[in-house]
Amino acid sequence: MQLNPSRADRAAGLPPVLITQYLEASGWERTAETTPDESVWESESQQVRLPATQGAPDFAAKATALVETLAHVEGCSPLTIYTRIATINSHVLRITINRPDRARGDLITAADASQVIDGIKKMAYALAEDRKRAFFDLFRLAASEEGSHVFVVASPPLASLLDAEEDARLLAVERFFTGLMEVTAALSGEAGSEPDLPAAYVKGVEKILRAAGRDGTVHLDITWASTRPQETKGEAALEPDQRDDLSDMAEALDPTPEPEFAEVRGFITELVRRRDGEDTIIVQGVEDNAPRAEAALLSETESLDARTAFDDNLPVLISGLAEQKPGRLFFPDLDQLVINPPSG
Repeated sequence: MQLNPSRADRAAGLPPVLITQYLEASGWERTAETTPDESVWESESQQVRLPATQGAPDFAAKATALVETLAHVEGCSPLTIYTRIATINSHVLRITINRPDRARGDLITAADASQVIDGIKKMAYALAEDRKRAFFDLFRLAASEEGSHVFVVASPPLASLLDAEEDARLLAVERFFTGLMEVTAALSGEAGSEPDLPAAYVKGVEKILRAAGRDGTVHLDITWASTRPQETKGEAALEPDQRDDLSDMAEALDPTPEPEFAEVRGFITELVRRRDGEDTIIVQGVEDNAPRAEAALLSETESLDARTAFDDNLPVLISGLAEQKPGRLFFPDLDQLVINPPSG
């Protein structure tokens, strides 16, 4: 069987425990053919096989076939299935950079991206410290309207860096964010066609050469895992002393890691997807009170009502995902989340 290298690499990187969780949540059932070395799953006359470990010789081939079968059953692309599996134990924050004043055909520039990435970096560490998450698992940057390019880049697991020397730890994180900025520059057309990212921090690069984004909108999805991939339960991945280390790391990178978007306010849209609820929360038009408003969003998410804005200057739109089946709290397709600014 001749595998598409990029698809095989992506599938081979999915831990069996995450694939198993996805299959269970999707209604697949183990069959009597399941053995300690391989589980066999059935659903709607379809059958897939999953080796018990990533070290199995045929893991990449069978995982790729499994992802493609799921894509066929669910009527979506293999990349969508891959993303859903990769983020099943994760929380997602979406930043949408919207510059409608730009001429059609232009994407956000590297200069704009530099400001945005700086703000995202501060917010990401604030979230990590606040939510006590182990690491940021997946960063994805894409143009809107199907996307002229989609870049998938993985950070080094911060949990694995906690035992490293402080200088090495911070250097690894800094290198990753530098790579992320290079991807942004490449997407904006202000760098070479292939970003020069450190190989150690690149999980994969997927270019989708379809309709180019022409409305000046770029999305950055930040996903951070609530558990380490090898864990099968939902316990927190960090011990108390490790959490303190992560807090120290955040302070070392920024003495006051608070969500700050003063430099990019006016064209930032934030979306927070909660895995323990079926609401998509979109905040449009961040104004001067962005830091305070962000804190309110993070702390008051549970009590938000679909018809009530928590701040007069921040219209809140709730886009319900009512059609999703219970338990299927996955990251939706990109095109489902491109929300136009509210009229009026």
